[in-house]
Amino acid sequence: MRSPRKAEALRQLFGAGADKEVEVVTRTGIRLRPPIGPTEEFATVKVRRSQQFFRQMILNAFDSRCCVSGLPVRELLVASHIVPWSAFPNERLNPQNGCLRTATCLSRLHDGAFDAGLITFDSDPRLQF
Repeated sequence: MRSPRKAEALRQLFGAGADKEVEVVTRTGIRLRPPIGPTEEFATVKVRRSQQFFRQMILNAFDSRCCVSGLPVRELLVASHIVPWSAFPNERLNPQNGCLRTATCLSRLHDGAFDAGLITFDSDPRLQF
């Protein structure tokens, strides 16, 4: 059950009266309704072990800089797998391949662009748009 305070806050945010349901209409015309019920739940997930080792190895290999922009802020850098983690289990933590062909150091922005398919790397690895 939705909290009355939260419901009232949503109504105020969207300028809806107490007698109306709150709807959000996107630019594409899709109507979105706030979810009803709890906003959190427990889940069992598989986690990747040795990620901290991999991160340190890649950031050190790239002098803690994004290979695309040169950004030197470690908190904003990601040790990004170029080849899919799931497809190459033997290469996941391999320092030789990690630095040469299967991983790179990217800013969170460039990592997101890579994951979305907006940028990629060739076999050298050079950035491709």
